[in-house]
Amino acid sequence: MKSDIITDMISCLSICLLATVIPISDALKLANSVGMNQERPFEIRGQVTGIAKGSFSISDDSGHAFIHRMTTNKVAAGDIVTVRGSLCPDKGKYTSLRATEIIKEGFRQAPVPTPATLKEITSGRFDYRVVRTQGIVSDAVADGIDSRYFLITLTDGADSAVMAWPRNKDVNSILDARIELLCICRPTYFTSRLFVPYLLEPCRGEPLRIIEPPPADWFSVDSISSLLNISPSEMLHLGRRRATGTVIAIWDNAYAMIRTADAHTKIVKGELRGNSKPPRVGDRIELVGYPETDLFTITLTNARWRMNDTPQTVKNSAETPDLVEIAALFTDSRGKNALRPYYNGELISVEGRVLKAPDPNDTSKTLLLSDGRHVISVNLSPIEEIPHDLSVNCRIKVTGIAVLDAELWRSGRVQPRVHGYMVVLRKPDDITVISRPPWWTPGRLMVIIGILVLVLLFILVWIRILNRLVERRGRELLKERTTRDEAELKKAERTRLAVELHDALSQNLTGIALQLDAAELTAEKNNGSDLPHLRKIRIMMQSCRDNLKNCLWDLRNLAIDQPFLSDSIRMTLSPVVGATELSIDFPVRTRNLSDNIIHAILCMIRELAVNAVRHGKATHIDIHGWQTAAGIGFTVKDDGCGFDVGHRPNADSSHFGIQGIIERVARLNGTIDISSMPHRGTSVTIKGLHEED
Repeated sequence: MKSDIITDMISCLSICLLATVIPISDALKLANSVGMNQERPFEIRGQVTGIAKGSFSISDDSGHAFIHRMTTNKVAAGDIVTVRGSLCPDKGKYTSLRATEIIKEGFRQAPVPTPATLKEITSGRFDYRVVRTQGIVSDAVADGIDSRYFLITLTDGADSAVMAWPRNKDVNSILDARIELLCICRPTYFTSRLFVPYLLEPCRGEPLRIIEPPPADWFSVDSISSLLNISPSEMLHLGRRRATGTVIAIWDNAYAMIRTADAHTKIVKGELRGNSKPPRVGDRIELVGYPETDLFTITLTNARWRMNDTPQTVKNSAETPDLVEIAALFTDSRGKNALRPYYNGELISVEGRVLKAPDPNDTSKTLLLSDGRHVISVNLSPIEEIPHDLSVNCRIKVTGIAVLDAELWRSGRVQPRVHGYMVVLRKPDDITVISRPPWWTPGRLMVIIGILVLVLLFILVWIRILNRLVERRGRELLKERTTRDEAELKKAERTRLAVELHDALSQNLTGIALQLDAAELTAEKNNGSDLPHLRKIRIMMQSCRDNLKNCLWDLRNLAIDQPFLSDSIRMTLSPVVGATELSIDFPVRTRNLSDNIIHAILCMIRELAVNAVRHGKATHIDIHGWQTAAGIGFTVKDDGCGFDVGHRPNADSSHFGIQGIIERVARLNGTIDISSMPHRGTSVTIKGLHEED
């Protein structure tokens, strides 16, 4: 907590101090302490020493600074000004001083610009100061961030700096010229670039001066044959040099290797400048550029070339190649790891397996070739059409120029790093496919294993599904068979009961009926006082015989086994209604009902239908049934003669049909409604039938 309070106090104190004029050196120190996304005000006073586009340099007794103008106030070199603004972190790692207010307070003659070499500028001695310097414009490239400018490189051989050059000016007029420049030295470039050479901001109104114009004859320079016993650092200060020889390799349309007749410098590399069409293999050319070295060969950077018709007696690219093993490029005679630079520039043939095939979208067209231990790169850029069947793990033979891939020497890199060898092909015949890769590759094996695993998983899942289907179907078949067996057992039991009832009760009732006939004959011979009672007994006995007959028929009847009640009802009524027309709509499945309730429904409907035909003389019977949560219900309507419901037949009048139906409905917890009028037909509705309690 105390540290936070102290930090806040220091911050407040800094802001208070910045509210007053401070030395430039203090402002720069505070600028370096500003964090990201944080701005602080500043106010400094000094003399304007140089004007650049959109900015200017200022100095006082403590130091120098570079100010970015965010205001329209105009200043001139020599003005004494007070600058107010903010310290703003750039997107990079540096903080800039941006002016929001400039107050002119006087004028005195600006200091004379200090002459400085590029080495002195890059040492940091002249940061934010106006200097006059010289150098050769060695390169010019379009600025990839700001399309309004070229970035030109000013060099004196060892050191270099960058200057922005407007695109509306002819950059070729100063390319390769030695120029003198009045500029402000800046250690950073005001963009997202973090690591760039020093930037030279040309002073406004002070055009650069050409000290030595570009050479009229670019190729009128000394030959590299004079570069004997010279150090790499001295080579950087020599300026342009010329090499003449036969082109033995071209790659990426930007690099060339020539073989010279010089006894000391046989191989020369060239970094070709611009987008001009490169020479062809076998051409004799002159190559001019700035010499550098990788300690094995000389490389002419930013080089130009032209044809040379002078004959040369040296071995050319048409000679027979040496068949070399890849390992021989990287091991000595004892098999120890040791790079063999002697093959640099030689025509060789090597065999190996392709580790990386060329990417069709890669303009460099490079493949990697291996012998299992060492790897070399093969540059296919000189070949317009690459073999379509060239793929990873092919065994191939390539013929081309061996190029040692090494970094150029720099003052801080005493021994440049050597990356290995590259073989540059020359024509389509330089690559031969010896054998195709085996079909059975690890990648394909993994794919096949993956497919087999998926198939196995699918089979296991399918077997599991089939097992479940089989189990479910088995349970269904078992249930169906059990139901069928139960039905057969019930049928057999019903048949047995029917036989026993017929053999016992039916015959006994027949015997009783015969005895009643005899009793009636005897009563008639006597006075006949017992005759009414005997006749009533006969009627009751006949009713019992009819009921027993129906029971025997029901026991033998298969209607109870039909799938729908509609079918069961039609089968039950067909033998008893004769020619009477039936309309049956009872779509209730019998498998959801017990045998008891099915039997009761069939008996009630049969009794109602028999009554309609026998007593009502009906010609049409309509039966409609349903099943709801409240139970089963049905309606039986006929077009018979009807009757008076208040005086309907009952047991006292020896009619037991209606009474039996009422008793069955009561046992099944239902209700019955009888609607009838003489000559209007009869309608009986029964509702809420369900199992007996």
